[in-house]
Amino acid sequence: MIKNEASKVPENWQECVLSDILYFQNGHAFKSHDFIKNNADEELIPLVKQSQLKGSQVILDDCVFLPSEYLDKYSDFIIRKGDILIGMSGSIGKMSFYNYDYPSLLNQRVGKLELYSKDIFNNNFFGYLLLNLEQNIQTIAKGIGVQNVSSKDIEKIIINLPPINEQNRIVDKIETLFSEVDAGIANLTLAKRQLEQYRQSLLKHAFEGKLTAKWREKHGKALPSADELLEQIQIARQDYYDQQMADWEQAVKSWEDQGKEGVKPRKPSKLDSVTDIDNMENLPTLPDGWRFHRLADIAEVGSGMSVSKNRKVDNPIEVNYLRVANVQRGYLDLDEIKTMIIDKFTFGRYELLEGDILFNEGGDRDKLGRGWIWKNEVDNCITQNHVFRASTHIKNIAHSEFISHWGNTFGRDYFERTGKQTTNLASINKTVLSSFPVPYPSIEEQSLIVKLLNEKTSEVDNLVAELELQLKKATLLKNSILHKAFQGKLVPQDPNDPPASELLAQIKAEREAKALAEKQVKQDKAASKSKMKTKSAKTPKKPKKDEQITLPL
Repeated sequence: MIKNEASKVPENWQECVLSDILYFQNGHAFKSHDFIKNNADEELIPLVKQSQLKGSQVILDDCVFLPSEYLDKYSDFIIRKGDILIGMSGSIGKMSFYNYDYPSLLNQRVGKLELYSKDIFNNNFFGYLLLNLEQNIQTIAKGIGVQNVSSKDIEKIIINLPPINEQNRIVDKIETLFSEVDAGIANLTLAKRQLEQYRQSLLKHAFEGKLTAKWREKHGKALPSADELLEQIQIARQDYYDQQMADWEQAVKSWEDQGKEGVKPRKPSKLDSVTDIDNMENLPTLPDGWRFHRLADIAEVGSGMSVSKNRKVDNPIEVNYLRVANVQRGYLDLDEIKTMIIDKFTFGRYELLEGDILFNEGGDRDKLGRGWIWKNEVDNCITQNHVFRASTHIKNIAHSEFISHWGNTFGRDYFERTGKQTTNLASINKTVLSSFPVPYPSIEEQSLIVKLLNEKTSEVDNLVAELELQLKKATLLKNSILHKAFQGKLVPQDPNDPPASELLAQIKAEREAKALAEKQVKQDKAASKSKMKTKSAKTPKKPKKDEQITLPL
């Protein structure tokens, strides 16, 4: 048995186990083929699975449903408003309150905790008590990987129970303090949301030219025109292509010198003409001198390699690779880098170079195209085939960051509109990414925009981090309030309160009386059934129609 609190509690409190005051109802293993995903019929019954236990509340937004007749068929598993549920597998110990006015059904791996007598206990006190037990329950979990907890283990947890009058005082105090903390949390959450709105406004102004409007006024005569920028792009593209051709010719010579071992290096694709996309819909109005260009006009767009254990390679080498999970919106998560075996001769085609811009190919629709730039954080690295890369013709980190910032903001709408949706996955292809429109001011203005964005968003990030720290402290404060409450340190004791032992005695008496009554009902039913059988045995069998009856002489 595990005790809820190890410290000494007031004398009129009483130690007991949870099974002394509540009973536990396990969920039912409903069959997945009975699940109904869309609630077109208002009479369908929601099914509460462990995924519906979110925070301290049950949330049914993404639940599945069962046929309405299941409510009668599985009446033992009905959940009603005010019931408290607990996660039994995976996110064990998670307590959530069911606050809907209509009933639901209880799925397996979710348990329902209910008092034997709601007249004897303050039900809100019971709810706060269970919230305080979450960490205790997590310590008794069993299993490797996915952990589980049994109802029997929960019922054996030792708690300290206060008198009913003190329960009422504790609830009043908790709710007063929680109300104050929740008001603070609401203000912090609002401030965080406002900072995010400011960030979006900042990015919007950056790509509409408003962030650098004064700078353009000051340097207006010296800035290149749109036509001059186009010429700059064409020169950069040609230089990039010429360098690729030179590298390819050298690679072919090296391949021939080595006896044509392995795959012949692939010849670079010919340059396409620059496409005018000024009339594309849903794009912001640009300042004079700016213009839109396709991503493929200012960068070479490439894909990554698929992960395959069956790939045949002549000269195997192990390389690192980035997955979708590594490429987040505005940063790279490099905590876990995986490796794959590829052919040495193909590495150069896929190798990530400093300044390459990464774009995710697929996932949830709102994550399409998210990404950031590569800064050589990991040696010998490529991308998986679900991550695209764009190698800019002009090698300038600020230029790459400018494009990536644009892709993570205005680009979200473009990728969501142009992406394809399958049953469980959304995706973009290389053609869609190549056609992605990018605003193009001078490289000097791009550098200034990136500098201002980095400075201002860094300030926002610091403020958001401080708000998140305060939100965590608020959560810890609520935990501290609960901790003190169930140690008997939150409210003063009253020596005139009837001791908690009387509550337990009353519950015990009620349970014994109920059990006796249920036993009597079973005995009465059994006696009635036995009497009917005896009567049936003594009663002469009624003859069938036309059957001859023989009377005794």
